[in-house]
Amino acid sequence: MADSDVPTLPKPLEVSLARMDAACLETPSLVGAGLPQIWHWEHLAVVFAGILLDSKTQAANLTSGLDKGLLNEADVRKAQAQRHLELAKERVFPLSSEISRAEPELADALATAQRAKKAAKQASPAPEMHDFGAVQSVVDLIFTQPFERLRLTSKTRVQDLPRSAHPVKALHMLTAALVPLTRPALVSEAAALLAAGVDSGKYLFEDSLQFEDYCRYGYFLRVCTQTPGV
Repeated sequence: MADSDVPTLPKPLEVSLARMDAACLETPSLVGAGLPQIWHWEHLAVVFAGILLDSKTQAANLTSGLDKGLLNEADVRKAQAQRHLELAKERVFPLSSEISRAEPELADALATAQRAKKAAKQASPAPEMHDFGAVQSVVDLIFTQPFERLRLTSKTRVQDLPRSAHPVKALHMLTAALVPLTRPALVSEAAALLAAGVDSGKYLFEDSLQFEDYCRYGYFLRVCTQTPGV
């Protein structure tokens, strides 16, 4: 089907603070100061989650050892693009090893925070300790009443949930706590794999645009399967 036939989703609202329990998700009010906003799980349509890759690191890995002058050749660029597609299909993220990583000691954590602060000023996030570069984690929750898309990232503080200094480990902990609160039919495959701690490439996305398409098509298919006659 044509991409234009798939409706766009609301712009994600990034959540800085949240609390989850068996009945609902609580966030700060969307309309200003006041009581917390309550998002009942019964109005949840679907859960998406993923790891956004560092495109610069991926490109550097692909072209390492190659004469930069050769990149001007059309045939070489075509071959590199084909190789990139092949690698993307074979790529598996070592989630299990990320989950098992020990948390840094307080002194190391403070030093890391200082380095991250300096890196942020240069608009470059601190790299992760694997070949995937500086990755980003994202969880999107689409609710129907009201119709909103909430986004939880590594910057989101979820009350009563242990925190991790490692973004990918924190993503696993978040999805592992979130998924049991929802019906299995509402959980995307990527979110389910992240919650289970499975090494896979199915939750890896080249960039935010690819993740956006994943959410759009996933939500559209979800609506179609629940609409009689569609």
